[in-house]
Amino acid sequence: MRVKLSSFFQSEKERCEEELRSLSLSAFSFLVDRGGLNDFLSVVALSPCFKCLFWSHPLWIQEIFTPEGLSPKGWEDHWAALEKILRGTEVLEALRTYKQKEHLRIGVRDLLSLGETSGILEELSRLADAVIEATLRWVEKELQGTYGVPMDPSGNRVPFAVIGLGKLGGVELNFDSDVDLIYVYGTEKGKTAGPRVVDNHQYFVRLSEALTRALSAITPQGQIYKVDLRLRPEGDRGDIVLPLRSYEIYYESWGETWERAALIKARPVAGDGGLGQAFLETVRPFVYRKYLDFKALDEIRELKLKIDAQAKKKAGGYDVKLGHGGIREIEFVTQAIQLIYGGRDPWIREPNTLRALHRILGKGLLSQVDYHALTEAYVFLRRLENRLQMVECLQTHTIPAKALERERIAHMMGYGGDDPWSKLAEDLERRRGKVHAIFERFFSPVKEEEELVYLEDEELERVLIAHGFRDLSRAMRNIKTLAEGKAFEHPSPETKGLFSRLFPILLEVASKTVSPDWALDHLEALASVQSEGRRTFYAFLLENRGVLDLLLKIFGSSAYLAHHLIAHPELMDYLADPAFLYSLSPLEEMEEELERDLESKGIYSFAAKLDELRRWKHREILRIGMGDLFAGFPLQRITHMWTKVADVVVRRLWAWSGMEGMPLCLLALGKWGGRELTYHSDLDMIFISREEGVSFNAPAVDLVRSLSSVTAEGTLFKVDLRLRPHGSRGEMIYPLKDFLKYMDRSAQLWERQAMIKVRPVAGEPSFLEEAIDAIQERVYQHPLPSGVARKIWDMRLRMEKELASGDPYHIKYSPGGLVDLEFLVQYWQLLWGGEYPKVRKTST
Repeated sequence: MRVKLSSFFQSEKERCEEELRSLSLSAFSFLVDRGGLNDFLSVVALSPCFKCLFWSHPLWIQEIFTPEGLSPKGWEDHWAALEKILRGTEVLEALRTYKQKEHLRIGVRDLLSLGETSGILEELSRLADAVIEATLRWVEKELQGTYGVPMDPSGNRVPFAVIGLGKLGGVELNFDSDVDLIYVYGTEKGKTAGPRVVDNHQYFVRLSEALTRALSAITPQGQIYKVDLRLRPEGDRGDIVLPLRSYEIYYESWGETWERAALIKARPVAGDGGLGQAFLETVRPFVYRKYLDFKALDEIRELKLKIDAQAKKKAGGYDVKLGHGGIREIEFVTQAIQLIYGGRDPWIREPNTLRALHRILGKGLLSQVDYHALTEAYVFLRRLENRLQMVECLQTHTIPAKALERERIAHMMGYGGDDPWSKLAEDLERRRGKVHAIFERFFSPVKEEEELVYLEDEELERVLIAHGFRDLSRAMRNIKTLAEGKAFEHPSPETKGLFSRLFPILLEVASKTVSPDWALDHLEALASVQSEGRRTFYAFLLENRGVLDLLLKIFGSSAYLAHHLIAHPELMDYLADPAFLYSLSPLEEMEEELERDLESKGIYSFAAKLDELRRWKHREILRIGMGDLFAGFPLQRITHMWTKVADVVVRRLWAWSGMEGMPLCLLALGKWGGRELTYHSDLDMIFISREEGVSFNAPAVDLVRSLSSVTAEGTLFKVDLRLRPHGSRGEMIYPLKDFLKYMDRSAQLWERQAMIKVRPVAGEPSFLEEAIDAIQERVYQHPLPSGVARKIWDMRLRMEKELASGDPYHIKYSPGGLVDLEFLVQYWQLLWGGEYPKVRKTST
């Protein structure tokens, strides 16, 4: 190295010379004789890692510091050496040692500027190709000893290939890079022909797992390569290997823009070359669209935004890979142009970044000025990245904070003198500025608040706490699902972009609800059941801010209404109608509107009408709930609204069942009779007929079944018939004469009390009036039994004991609860109703 070192590193160089003399005099003499001592000492003074390797393997000094050792090597050169290793013993250990020595050799060539940066990166890549191929062959040999060769049904051997992506695929591997791989095999049809037979998929899963372990295992001799398989379909959740046809189906059906960009760099690196080429042919239509695909710009911008948000969390100095003006921005500009124009122009379909930029320039898709700025910066940054990794042989991309370490990096980059870092920093900043300006022209920046969704967990937790969330782990899971979908769901980049815009609004609105946790919980559940997908749902919410506000208000306040909306997502359209909440018609008009609606939709069959009636009730539940929560409707209005809905439902079923004109009536009791229905009330009812000896059981049973049966559209109301004579053991329908006889002779006090609530709902009007008058006469005009107050009190105590379940705060049955109020009012009604007709009210 012809670089003037600072005083510290000059002293380090002298220390290294003394250590070498003591360690290996022969190596020292060898270097002196060859004129390589100064270069060697500069290398080990600047790289503690290289020094450690040479001190551990002094014989390597005499192998590397020769004209042959410092010359470039290609795949064939490596393969000649690796074939010998494969014929020996302790193969994996030998492969690790070989890779370690060759990495050191290439690193020395780079530090001594004995090759162009692009050439050095290619040398590292060709070494990886050869070592992965050798490792695969050894693993295959071991595995086939157990399972035999995988065969298809025709008796042909099924091929396997390793596809390189990322820097390996682009033939531009770092000094200390992961290797991004995808594994593919020919067909899952067939099985192995060996001692232990397994189907082809099982075999190739085991082969892929064994190959990954062999490459990634860490031993005292080091690691062959750290393998990254996350670019495969479904990432960590997906199968480790797939047949070729499965890749085709996946990318056709669910592939995203980031996967298209990743596959630009796809290159077969080991295994069956024919299968590797078939893989490239298979994915090419997915990667390169026939039309000019400018939409890719927005989607790559979203990806870069996510990377920027993640990079913000990292401590330390500038990241040459992910920082502004860094390597990733150059790659994104290159890949964006390839994705946009590559479908029409095969010439620019090139995995290597520098060669791709040259071809893009040749096609006039990039100016000379931008081309030179990008290529110059790319070479500079890749040299800098290699030197950062050569210090300790670690995968790092960050400029160190300490002055001495910065000085070391500057010397390794060829900057001399006493303040080499300032010169390097100046050159770095100039190149970064040019790259980032070009990147911004391609990808316009977005609003800062849209970055929220891409924050790292710790930072996002702080944001959630500030917005009132309590269950942070649950909120984080919900956000991840809203942004990325559930397992095996594949939201498009456009969908993800819409959510990134929606997310800050969502946080703001949810923070104003009673429970932000509930709001987010329920929103995720609703998004998951959208028949038209998340994209349409998110777009709708962004375009209808009022709906989003109201929706989250509901979700953060009422689990009942939230679950109702989730079960019936079509109701969300009503949230966009300002008049919906207050457009409640009188009973008869509601029935007429319902009939007109059925006619306009061409709904005539009983079953179809029944489902439409259920859908109508779902809508009314939403209206009532919103009025209760947000419009300040008084309790009496809410209970009357519920009662009106029940009345409409029963009266329509009565008409559709052909019961109009029958000498029969339906009477409401309990909360329904008192117009006091609430959200989960049953309908207490009894049927009374005019005639004796005529059975109307069948239509009555059908009506009850229609009310209470559960279908895909849900249910209408639960029905309770136990207030009829003899309760559940009694007849379905009683003639009025028999019913009154029961009231006169057999009814207990509580049954007389229950009849206070009787109200006509359906049937012939004159008969309804007759029945109500006769029942009320027996409730109010007949003498009360002796000790009526005590009997009501005893019944009240029994209800508390049996139904309150020991809960001192049971709203209905505990002392001071609703039943106390109802019994007190009913006692007064029984006591005074005969004398004062005005107290004969069904409502408490």
